Amino acid sequence: MTDPIPHPEDVIIDMRTGHVRTEGPMDEREKRSWDERIARRDEAQAEVNSFAERYRRSRSDEHKARCLEEWHFEQRIFDIINDSFPPRYKAKLQNRSYREGASREGKTLEAFIQDRKRSKGKRKWGDYVDD
Repeated sequence: MTDPIPHPEDVIIDMRTGHVRTEGPMDEREKRSWDERIARRDEAQAEVNSFAERYRRSRSDEHKARCLEEWHFEQRIFDIINDSFPPRYKAKLQNRSYREGASREGKTLEAFIQDRKRSKGKRKWGDYVDD
């Protein structure tokens, strides 16, 4: 049995005002899009775990630096996707890096949006998506 769309847990009713809003996909097309984003976020989590482990095991400073760069990249992808979801769909990142340059939970999507407003040559994070 598949869940109904929109899912009942995604329908939020403000009992004081009677205002109703949804915090989830509204149709099959949106559900597929949400499922793809969740799958990419889960993939980023797996990559974060992998790079964190490689970083911890590495004895080479050069290899550690590459692992940390990839770790931070995948962490940023996780945070950008996760920050875009309402609370019911959020996940907690395991193996979060708190080193300088690492993204932060709850702040990355807004920072990404601001970065995308810069001209291509001045973007801090480069081109993650096409314009």
